[in-house]
Amino acid sequence: DITGKGTAQDVGSSVSFKLTSAVPAMDGYSSYAYIVNDTLSAGLTFNNDVAVTIDGTEYTGFTVDQNGQSFTITFNNFIDQKTNAGKDIVITYTATLNEGALATAKETNTVNLEYSNDPNNSASMGKTPDKTVYVYDFDIVIDKWAEGENNAKEKLANAKFVLYKTDNNKNLYYFYNKTDKKVQWMELADDAAVAAAITAGTITQVTTDANGAAKFQGLDSGTYYLHETEAP
Repeated sequence: DITGKGTAQDVGSSVSFKLTSAVPAMDGYSSYAYIVNDTLSAGLTFNNDVAVTIDGTEYTGFTVDQNGQSFTITFNNFIDQKTNAGKDIVITYTATLNEGALATAKETNTVNLEYSNDPNNSASMGKTPDKTVYVYDFDIVIDKWAEGENNAKEKLANAKFVLYKTDNNKNLYYFYNKTDKKVQWMELADDAAVAAAITAGTITQVTTDANGAAKFQGLDSGTYYLHETEAP
């Protein structure tokens, strides 16, 4: 089982995954294969931080092998867990929502389990159906226009905006850090601080194009506010 089906995060954030299963009954087996296969889409970067518990106790008898966007978790000498049949197995790890997510509608993480299914044939393996969860980030798209003659919309270029959200009565302004390739938030107290941050390049200001369009990318779900810093 994969806990939950989807989440949303800022680009650059760490996303946590949790896989739950149970120790199978291994009566009649002299060895038992138990292998988790995981594939992340390109907008997720595996952080290689797998941790496992069995019945709430840390379990270290596994190896992780990564190949590009895929990795396997192989439980070694798993037959030693025979007496724990029915006890919970919990696997946790994280991935970073990377810059590639800016160009996609969603990212995916797909998992299946391969396991021994015949005590008389060690080469015989079963495989569960794939299970997939989703990681989203969102864009805020600006459409700046004025009403012209005959109710026609006149698109307005050169309008400038910054974006902020509130947290405990504090205004946190959006900054896309191109060096670290992540969304960051800067607390600013007033318009003077906003103007200084724009000048210093420590928050992101966007400018509408000839179609009156501009956007902020890579956002978690939530409530945001546009602050027009300069009208056309």
